[in-house]
Amino acid sequence: MKKVYFFVLIFVLLSNVNYSQNKFEFGLSVGSNYATYQGFRYDNEFNPKISFLAGLTTEYKINTNISICVDILFERKSTESNVLGQVINPGDSPFNPTGNKIYYVFRNDYLIFPVQMKYQFKKMDSFYFTTGIFGGYLLNSYYFDGFEIENNSNKFKKTDFGLTLGIGRTFDINTTSKFKVELRNNFGVSDINNDDYFFSGKIKTNSLNLICNYSFNL
Repeated sequence: MKKVYFFVLIFVLLSNVNYSQNKFEFGLSVGSNYATYQGFRYDNEFNPKISFLAGLTTEYKINTNISICVDILFERKSTESNVLGQVINPGDSPFNPTGNKIYYVFRNDYLIFPVQMKYQFKKMDSFYFTTGIFGGYLLNSYYFDGFEIENNSNKFKKTDFGLTLGIGRTFDINTTSKFKVELRNNFGVSDINNDDYFFSGKIKTNSLNLICNYSFNL
């Protein structure tokens, strides 16, 4: 939990920086992600599942090319089995009342706190590059088996940590607001496994994000 407070503190401090001369931007982000769990012992049976993210962003411009960006994002990271199961008694399953074949799903909900450096290219109109670190805090973890929802939060550690790398483009709407599109990858470097009996090995997250952002000068 201390890591969460640390990243929230950075977000608040940047929100109170002297933003004269349009140095400070605030924004809203939404997007989709494609997450994998590296080292998961059933990784040959589970495929990444497209899910979503949303949150708040801040950006402080150090100069015309370099900025510091801090986000607070809710991100759902899901995987889906490629091995079909069969509901024998369809009336027992609220997720599959017809008795058709089902896919098993793991779903982890995180608060993600990226802290990044952004470099705006001079000779490439509106394109930029980002790199930095992220911290994650697990809110919930669930497993769907077609019959019921099982809470798996105790099987994963509460915190995650890793590196970020991204590239994007900015589109000016007017003199005070912008629209941005970014492709970002969060490479988890910490082990999130909290149940060696169930998972038997280290597990690291990896998430490819497509992010749309609307930002404005305050």
